[in-house]
Amino acid sequence: MNNTLSFAKSLGVDPIAVYVGFDEKPIDKMEKKWEEWGTPCRLVVLRSKYRSILEPLIRHKDIVITTVPYHLKH
Repeated sequence: MNNTLSFAKSLGVDPIAVYVGFDEKPIDKMEKKWEEWGTPCRLVVLRSKYRSILEPLIRHKDIVITTVPYHLKH
């Protein structure tokens, strides 16, 4: 994550992290982790009822997307 944020900041933009969550528990977990990491940039949480990643992102079409695989292990 740090490499991705560093790269985005080097382009002279304010990066926005996007997290697509399906249930409240994982969303809460991600928001807590984000705070633990020092809130490195703005975090936008999109909720998806149908376990779809594309549908919530399409609703926010102004977002330029770079995907970084990451799985919360804690």
